[in-house]
Amino acid sequence: LNLSKSITIEGDGHKIGFYKYGIALWGKSLTFENCIVEMKEIGSTPYTAEWNWQAICASKDATLTLNNTQMTMDGTEAGNAHAIYFCSNNKLNVNNSTLIIENYPQDALEWDGGDGGYNISIVNSTFIDFPLFTSKSSSLLRSKSNISTSKPLLFIKKYKLEHLTTYGLRHS
Repeated sequence: LNLSKSITIEGDGHKIGFYKYGIALWGKSLTFENCIVEMKEIGSTPYTAEWNWQAICASKDATLTLNNTQMTMDGTEAGNAHAIYFCSNNKLNVNNSTLIIENYPQDALEWDGGDGGYNISIVNSTFIDFPLFTSKSSSLLRSKSNISTSKPLLFIKKYKLEHLTTYGLRHS
């Protein structure tokens, strides 16, 4: 999906599958509403000239929002890729949703530069694969990927919102 205008995909509970390329967000907003989103073996966006080492990448001021959605990103056979690579005031919103990221050899979620802040909002949701963040209403976060070790890791941690300010995060 090479997104050059903001869109909302209303899935009505249906599955939306990505099986060749991931998502390139060109300063626009992509919202998945009431969807089951599946990304398997995705290691590149459609913009292969530069963004060929991440499943989802965004230019300045782009937003990815999951509303009442389950998104699973499985990086098995995706090469040496990042799952989500953000920079320059990008936003990730996970509302009443589940985001599962597994088997990516690089980061599940990375901000490069982060000018404009590291903007993530997790509300009544679960974000699995990143051991640092949880909102008051999230249950737990686990890492299923190799994170600079040779063994899969499992983290179960809960952080109060006060601790998130260390990471430059905001809760809304």
